[in-house]
Amino acid sequence: MIAIIDFWKRSISRVSPIGENSMSFLPQRLHAQIILIVSCILLITGIISGWITARNQTAGLLAAKRADASIMARNFAESCAHHLLVQDYAELESFLVKAAESPDIRRLQLCEPDGALVWDVVHNPGEQPLAKTGLTRLAPPGSGSAVIIQETGRLVIWQPVMAGNLLGWLKADFSLSAIREAHTRTWRKSLFLAMTWVACSSFLIVLLLRPIARSIENLTAFSKQLDEHKGAQISVTGQSLEISELGKSLNEASAKLLSTEQQILAEREQLRKSEENYRRLLVTIQEGIWVIDTEAVTTFVNPRMAEILGYTADEMTGRNLYSFMDDHGRQVAERNIERRKQGVKERHDFEFIRKTGERIFTRLETGPIFDEAGEYAGSIAAVADITEARKASMQLHASEQAFRAVVENSPDVIVRYDREGRRIYVNPEFERVNHLTAEQVLGKKPVELSTELAPMAELFTEKLMVAMEFGAVTKIDLSWVKDGRPVCWYVRVVPEFDAEGTVVSALTIWSDISERKQIEEEIRRLNEELEQRVRERTAELEQTNEELHKLNRLFVGRELRMIELKEQIRELEGKE
Repeated sequence: MIAIIDFWKRSISRVSPIGENSMSFLPQRLHAQIILIVSCILLITGIISGWITARNQTAGLLAAKRADASIMARNFAESCAHHLLVQDYAELESFLVKAAESPDIRRLQLCEPDGALVWDVVHNPGEQPLAKTGLTRLAPPGSGSAVIIQETGRLVIWQPVMAGNLLGWLKADFSLSAIREAHTRTWRKSLFLAMTWVACSSFLIVLLLRPIARSIENLTAFSKQLDEHKGAQISVTGQSLEISELGKSLNEASAKLLSTEQQILAEREQLRKSEENYRRLLVTIQEGIWVIDTEAVTTFVNPRMAEILGYTADEMTGRNLYSFMDDHGRQVAERNIERRKQGVKERHDFEFIRKTGERIFTRLETGPIFDEAGEYAGSIAAVADITEARKASMQLHASEQAFRAVVENSPDVIVRYDREGRRIYVNPEFERVNHLTAEQVLGKKPVELSTELAPMAELFTEKLMVAMEFGAVTKIDLSWVKDGRPVCWYVRVVPEFDAEGTVVSALTIWSDISERKQIEEEIRRLNEELEQRVRERTAELEQTNEELHKLNRLFVGRELRMIELKEQIRELEGKE
């Protein structure tokens, strides 16, 4: 029965435009609701049963009435045909008046085939039939057979008057008041039986539901006290199965309520600690956190985010996102927000304007926020200030461009190796000297590919790995003979370190010194020849000097002799 009541309430709630308020007319007590609803159901059932009975009875009476009326009309038509054939109109009038005295007949009209009225007999209730004639015309049926028409409160029959040929038409109006009265009597009996049925059923329901109602009241009082007496139990012995199940459910709910309360308290404490940790994280994190709503209005920023833009958190909260950028930035931001609405998460760089007007560059990790209905509710972004990193990156890029310009236009061969000794970069001069493209040699070790270095590949690899192992700049001289011609390379190995000081690669600079070696060898040979010639010339000069020394002694002796002779001559001349 309770299930029927619930179904009935739900049905009313679905069809009623005011929902639950439509049940306000019901009593609050369950047994009163059951009595009212059952009474309504029984009453409606009795009414429907009475209506069906009355309808079936009326249909039967109406069918019988149609059959009787058809027979009477046919007999009246035959009598009228007889009087018309003998042209005894006085007897015809007398017959029609007498026939109209029947309580069910209200009117008899006789007309010619073209509708010209011959006699019109009217029988009003409580009066004698009255016959009259006139110039009135009727509209008989077009067919030659009888026609029965049911109108409001009466049954009309058009019966042809035949005597071999069509002599005219008889229109008979029969009253249906007797059928209406029978229908009304049936309705009254049905309503009386329904009311009696409702009264007896209500009395029986009261006797049946009183103990159940008391049990439900006890369970209701117990359920109201569950909030204050969590874990309490109620006795449900000696009750009906439904009440016992309900009591057991309340006892289980009481125990679960106590357990749930304890669990909620524990979870609430855990949530409080989690919120404290989360709040502490937002305060101490080195990245800014920025949250906006569907209108791009700032709803939350952490202190680091406010610090990045030079504001306080209160100054930024409530301000539109677009107020922290220029017009170009706004266009970019609007496109980005449209992607957030589509559920796109992405990472990108963005330029903001600080409170001082200074432009800063940031890196954003952005994602959408959706509500429980799956509708877009805003966006959240983790913001990092990369202004200094961007400047350093630009400087590094410029430095790399300068380095690349020098390296790629260097007359020396330049090769970079990783820690495994594989080539990770070669400059154009390497390609020219070895007649190989960068794609052919990158990722390969010196011993894996035949190049200009092939004769000394193993020795070079050994010294390269030693240089990277110790992280020291190393100079290597490599010499071999190719096609009868000496080949000489001077290699400078420069280890490259990462931010932690670990060697990650090595840059090698190769200088072809074959020609210089040849020139040095030629200079050495010429020096030796020159030294030999100098020695030979020195010997010749020493011999010449000896001879000159001898001649010089000879010349000096002669000079001395001449001087002596001149002295002797002067002495002789003085004596004379």
